[in-house]
Amino acid sequence: MMTNIAYADDPATFETMYNPATPTNWFLLGLGAVAAGALVFFTAGLASPFVAAGVSSIGTAIGGVMGFTGAAATSAGLAFLGGGSIAVGGFGMAGGAALLTTVLTFGTEVVFDKSIDYITQTSVDLSTASKGRIDLRFPVYKKGSDDLREVSDYLESNIDTAEILDSAHNRTVLSHALEMCKVADYDGIKEELQVKSAAAMIALSLDDYQSAYSFADQALKAALPHKEIAPVASYVLGVSSLNVSQPSGRADHYALVKAALLTEQSDSSESFFHGMTPLLLSVYADRLQLRIMHGNLRVNDFNHLVQLIKTLKLNDQSKFMSSYPLATRQLIMLKWFQNKIENITQTDNSVLKQSPKALKHVKVAFKEYQSLVFGLNQVEHLLQVSVDQENQSKVNEIYAASKGYNADIDRLRGMIKQFELNMHESKPTYEKPNEDNHDDNILSINGKENIYIFGAILGLVFLGLMLSKK
Repeated sequence: MMTNIAYADDPATFETMYNPATPTNWFLLGLGAVAAGALVFFTAGLASPFVAAGVSSIGTAIGGVMGFTGAAATSAGLAFLGGGSIAVGGFGMAGGAALLTTVLTFGTEVVFDKSIDYITQTSVDLSTASKGRIDLRFPVYKKGSDDLREVSDYLESNIDTAEILDSAHNRTVLSHALEMCKVADYDGIKEELQVKSAAAMIALSLDDYQSAYSFADQALKAALPHKEIAPVASYVLGVSSLNVSQPSGRADHYALVKAALLTEQSDSSESFFHGMTPLLLSVYADRLQLRIMHGNLRVNDFNHLVQLIKTLKLNDQSKFMSSYPLATRQLIMLKWFQNKIENITQTDNSVLKQSPKALKHVKVAFKEYQSLVFGLNQVEHLLQVSVDQENQSKVNEIYAASKGYNADIDRLRGMIKQFELNMHESKPTYEKPNEDNHDDNILSINGKENIYIFGAILGLVFLGLMLSKK
């Protein structure tokens, strides 16, 4: 249990960073109401306007819990569910709600129409692709060094909660706070961990993954010889290491995030941990989703989160709110891979029709699709645990979408087989040259025949020269 003293026993935890004594106790307020409201998200019929209204309202509720107001709350809440700035481009608030509504009411319509991009885009920079996605709120310190409390006071006074953290104004404020952290003084290892952990968190909110990685790495290296725990640094290092520009020898992102959550669990109050965990998992899942949709990671990386939720000691509300954004993101990715297979196999592009690379992409996409179906089935079990018998029928609405994507496997498999068959049937056949035609230019003859003929000519020329000398 964390105590509320000057530096506490473990200063680099999330509970220290988001001190429950602060007025902006955003992660603990209204969790039960949000969990109950989430049921609204699943209960409307296909294509009903109520679905979209439910998506927006639950987004606003979650965003309000996160400390935002008005439209910013709706945007933040939708981002929590995976409907933020999707990897293929921002849809905006209305687009995010529409996308989530679409994936939760199964269909085969095209939402992502990017046949060529599916083939050519093999990597993505998180620093630009993360704009508008779910972020952790800025740190708030009421205890610690004078410089760090000055950073905290500056953020609380200047961040506009009516705007998303990614707004131009808030990014300017966060950037200045990061510069303040860089020159902040600290006395001893505990203050050093606080300052570097805060800097890492602010850099993460700015989508500055290089700086976040650097500060988190420094904090962990500083903590090690003193046997201090640093779950904030471990978490940030795990999330920021998903950036492809980081060194290939980096530590495993999942292991770092798992270690951070298990450490926080053992060192924080239960109420704080139950409230904070859904957001920590959502931010991490968001970056994983981004990587998977761009082909840099595999779905199995995402499915590991199911096991992590099972490992953590969460109450039913927290388990539900941790599983909920995983399910919505799995449905988004199912729609993504479904559209990827449809767009490529049904393309009118003559180059793609004959591209072995295109065929490889759809086969990989199909495997990922199947893996997602399996993973979603595991998440469904977590959702069941969280809902009483009376509301079970309402939650079952989400399972209908899952069953739809599951049933679509045979259709997608058939499309891939036909695409491959058409590719083989339309391949141009090699026509053997007409051997009776002796009027072809000698330079047009290929292979060994070319060498033999040139050799014969040179031999005749040489023989002629020898005879002429005689």
